[in-house]
Amino acid sequence: MKKLFCTLFILGLALLALPNLSFADTEPVFSLKNLLTPDDRGKTISANPQNPTSIDTNLSKNEDTLTSVEVTGNLTIPTEFIMNEIFLKPGDTLNPYKIDRIVQAIKSLGLFAEVTPEIIKEPTGKKLILRLTENQIVKNIEIVGSNAISTPNIINVLRTKQGSLFNTNNIRMDVNNIENLYQQNGYRWAKVLNVITPKETGDSLIYIINEGFLGEIVVSGNTKTQDYVILREMSLKKGSVLKEQSLQEDIRRIYNLNYFSTLTPDLIPATNNSYILLINVNEKSSSSINFGGGYGQTSGAFGFIDLTLDNFMGTGQVYGLKTQVGKSTTFELKYYNPWIMDERKSLGIRLWRTYGLMDYVNPISFDILNRNEDRLGTEITFGWPFSYELKTFFSLKTEAVKPDNADRYKIFSYKFNIAYDNRDFWFNPRKGSYYSFTYEQGIKPTFLGTFFDNSTSFSKFDTDFRWFVPTFENQLIAARLCAGYMIGDLNNKQPYYVGGGNTVRGYEDLHPFGVGNKRIFGNLEYRFLINDMFGIVAFLDCGAASYENVFAVKNYHWGKGLGLRVNTPIGPLRLDYGFGDNGHGVFHFNIGQSF
Repeated sequence: MKKLFCTLFILGLALLALPNLSFADTEPVFSLKNLLTPDDRGKTISANPQNPTSIDTNLSKNEDTLTSVEVTGNLTIPTEFIMNEIFLKPGDTLNPYKIDRIVQAIKSLGLFAEVTPEIIKEPTGKKLILRLTENQIVKNIEIVGSNAISTPNIINVLRTKQGSLFNTNNIRMDVNNIENLYQQNGYRWAKVLNVITPKETGDSLIYIINEGFLGEIVVSGNTKTQDYVILREMSLKKGSVLKEQSLQEDIRRIYNLNYFSTLTPDLIPATNNSYILLINVNEKSSSSINFGGGYGQTSGAFGFIDLTLDNFMGTGQVYGLKTQVGKSTTFELKYYNPWIMDERKSLGIRLWRTYGLMDYVNPISFDILNRNEDRLGTEITFGWPFSYELKTFFSLKTEAVKPDNADRYKIFSYKFNIAYDNRDFWFNPRKGSYYSFTYEQGIKPTFLGTFFDNSTSFSKFDTDFRWFVPTFENQLIAARLCAGYMIGDLNNKQPYYVGGGNTVRGYEDLHPFGVGNKRIFGNLEYRFLINDMFGIVAFLDCGAASYENVFAVKNYHWGKGLGLRVNTPIGPLRLDYGFGDNGHGVFHFNIGQSF
């Protein structure tokens, strides 16, 4: 009994001491920590007195929770503008992947040299600080290597402006804008090689351009023509900036020499964005000797020899000899040098002697008849160009004319001609126009001696306008308008006439319908180019010549018809068949295009 009492006494003391026991240094087999999910770990959890088995949901913030974002270091860019690139809000979970996305988004603005994130721990989470370093202010913009396009014009297309904050995104667009500007102006080989960006205060933004230039020009296939004769036609030289239009114009100019049947340019890339221009040519026979004979209604039988040494010895000079024997005999010598001095200044000399039966216009019937004449003359012409298209010519001419049964006379005159020609191909134009004005003045220098007796005094004005307009492939409209006016002693001696193969077709060459000191005529053709050799022409002509009112409707006559063109080594042959107002058909055969 005593033993039982002692046991109960010890148990009672233990029960009295139970509230003072601590389990802080012990861990039960089943603890609350083991019952939490991974997302609940780290939160403070307490038991609900009313429900000991439940968990308290009023937990503290996770240490990866974003509390706030701070932007610092931006001096010119508004903070609100930068905050638009930050997609996190307070309360969102923060991790390295999201921070990197924010950094890259701000860098993509192109306005900052550095973007450095910094994380600061706070009692309720983490604070994100973005420390920014803005790009330099663009104090000055320099363009290096621009010769073809002026620096102000290039700067005008840049998005980057002087005094603005440097933006790498604008640089990409600036490079595109510069190269597009060159492309629009025909410099398709120009490139922006490098951009040097400002690193420190005061540094310039520098664009380095290589406009694409000719490193070398090589001519091949020319067995006769000298290289310099070809190269002098070109505006592009070694070291020139390549321009597509200039290259096309140069090739056209070489082709207009009429020395080559084909001409093929080829650009080969070389070092330092330079190019080698290879010009491949196939030469054709530019010199010719023609001989033959025929029978004229009034001139009778005749024979002729026409020798032309074009591009003599490959120098571009022309020598010519022409003879004709029959009822009239002709000897003619000519010389032409297209580059007698510097660029395109030319010299032409012509000497002639003709005697025997020659054409003249009967002032009553207007028919072209024959009479014995002896003509001896010479002419010197100097060419002085303003450009390839615009040229002037000055001529001095003297001719002694001795007709039978008529007064003898002499011609001493000076002539001025100005012509603008932008046709693509001179010998067979496809497009372009030609405008020419000529003034010739005859003088009587009797004070120089009796040699100048019987010289004529006259003034002569002539215009020649031509247009060539392409319509469809290998088809075009060609038009010409000519007008002339003459006053003085030549009115009856050498008048104008209209009607025939060179003016208004459909009328006999020996029977023009209009004669006078004034004339106007026009030609309209629709040309079908079948291939390189053959072409077909439909034409409509109209004109008048008169000593009185050249504008009177009654003086005008029409001609219409069809023609055939055949390209030959000596030039285009043209055969036209036209109908005049009287309805009669007439054949016209000539060499060369009508205009």
